[in-house]
Amino acid sequence: MEVKHFLRQARYLDQEINANIREKEQLYSTLQKIPKLRLDAVQESRKNSLDDTYVKIIEMGDEIDQKIDRLIELKKEIKRIINSIEDTRYRIVLSDYYLAMNTWEEVAEINHWSYPHTMRLHGQALLEVNRILKDDTK
Repeated sequence: MEVKHFLRQARYLDQEINANIREKEQLYSTLQKIPKLRLDAVQESRKNSLDDTYVKIIEMGDEIDQKIDRLIELKKEIKRIINSIEDTRYRIVLSDYYLAMNTWEEVAEINHWSYPHTMRLHGQALLEVNRILKDDTK
């Protein structure tokens, strides 16, 4: 697996989880806006439909929880690889971007580095991760 792809998995999964959460919140918000009807027969039919919708929203929450569990495990694995790097700067740049989910600009600002220096460190750090991943497969 390509090094960047390996490291980006957590970012992508985090983004997917956030999109799923927004979708769930939007559906729940829309559901709350449905006007109440007064007719008993219609209410009973509608109640069952609404109950089904609430169950689907709860199921979405369960799926999100499962993805969060996968994200935690994935971050642990990425953290294990990052922590095996000797150079502290490499660990910082990789952790700040791939685990803390900062942008490259934020990584540079947080660490008081220039953007080009941050990207240079990132390139060097990727070489280290590649070396570690190759050693792990031996």
